[in-house]
Amino acid sequence: MAYLFASLLSDAGARVSVVGRRTARLDRFEALCTERLTARPEGRRYDLVVDTTGDPSSVRRSRRSPSGGGTVLLFAGMPRGAHVEVDAFKVHYEEVSVVGSFHYTPADADRALTLLADGRIRSRRS
Repeated sequence: MAYLFASLLSDAGARVSVVGRRTARLDRFEALCTERLTARPEGRRYDLVVDTTGDPSSVRRSRRSPSGGGTVLLFAGMPRGAHVEVDAFKVHYEEVSVVGSFHYTPADADRALTLLADGRIRSRRS
């Protein structure tokens, strides 16, 4: 899922950074990303943070990263009863949004197929 988001954001002209623990897995993002990080530098801020892990502890770390007015998108599913902490100060004073997304529309599926067919999103490494 992270690769799909990185592909779409890169295609839209965004500067993309991917954070992960495994260098071999991060190598896959080389053509899409401005930078690949094995650890997020302290104080670094992003306009959009997309969590594709579904791990509540990962969300706790990522919610520190959005810039003022930025957004944390909880995309990956979490088990029923999972709780995510929200820093009310950041939400109120820094206007950081925490949003979720589930599902897609037929138009979304058509767009995805077009991007795959045009080669703008690679389904396999070349």
